[in-house]
Amino acid sequence: MTKIIVTFVATLALSVTGFWLYQSNMLNMASLSAWLSPTEPEPVKMQQVEIQLENVLVPINLGNRQSLLLLDVSMFTPQKNGAYVHEQLSRIKNRIIKKFSIKEASYFYNKQFIYVIQDDLKDDLDELPSLQVGDVLVTKAVFQ
Repeated sequence: MTKIIVTFVATLALSVTGFWLYQSNMLNMASLSAWLSPTEPEPVKMQQVEIQLENVLVPINLGNRQSLLLLDVSMFTPQKNGAYVHEQLSRIKNRIIKKFSIKEASYFYNKQFIYVIQDDLKDDLDELPSLQVGDVLVTKAVFQ
């Protein structure tokens, strides 16, 4: 019987104290939930930089005649890798020229031409893990 009375008094004392602290704004729900939930560090967001590759002129041989593809491309890479990607711009341009100069005419007449080029460029640049290119956006594409 004594245990029940002690438990009742302790519960009542804690409840009254908690109510009083809550009413006097010394205790709020945010602090209560902080005590009860485990704290996890916020994920660190990587700063991405945009590297622009402008006016890449790709000659496309279509049998008896030659067409041209003019591209502007934006690549996003982690900030720490930006200088390396700038150093590799000539090699990236060369990869683009080699990749698209051998495509057939039907490739360029596709209704979703921009999306197809963008996906192909992304896949091609993903083959070079040292570049760490996240997103690739085609900002200009002119086929003539």
